Amino acid sequence: MHTSMKSNGMGSACSCTSGIRTSISIPATGSGCPGSSPCLRHFRCCLLLSAIIDAELVALNAKGIPDFRALTGGQLHSLVCFCFDIMELNGKDLRPLPLVKRCRALEKLLSKAAIPELQFSTSHDDPDKLLERLDALGMEGIVSKLKTQPYLSGKNQAWIKVKCHAWRIANKERGTLFAKR
Repeated sequence: MHTSMKSNGMGSACSCTSGIRTSISIPATGSGCPGSSPCLRHFRCCLLLSAIIDAELVALNAKGIPDFRALTGGQLHSLVCFCFDIMELNGKDLRPLPLVKRCRALEKLLSKAAIPELQFSTSHDDPDKLLERLDALGMEGIVSKLKTQPYLSGKNQAWIKVKCHAWRIANKERGTLFAKR
């Protein structure tokens, strides 16, 4: 299994075409979120490739912990994209490749770009220890995926998301953030 942190942000797709255009797609429920971010402007300037990256846009609090309320409130000064998969690179469709190969390509790409706001979401060998550590920090949880899985959008049987207990308690009213004002 490939296990990584679930970052308490908004699922996003970062794209860059030949260093000219950068965009971020945020689900419709994220209407209170910023439509672009400083990290994406850096991405445009430094990444002279065509890429579509699956990521999670988060706002970090003063302790460096993802803060969903800051994100939906429009905080722009501490936005980070935690990048966990890559779907396309230089026009090549990477979705049929196993997750481990896509992650290696993504890590290499982000390492070359050296942009602090684009963070590679690393895999951890022990999901239980990771979940325990994230729970102590009040983080959202973990996602575990089959290493051999090709890219499939949406929920499927090849991955599972587990929320931290502390996060569930702290975010039981989270649905109100999306209520019409």
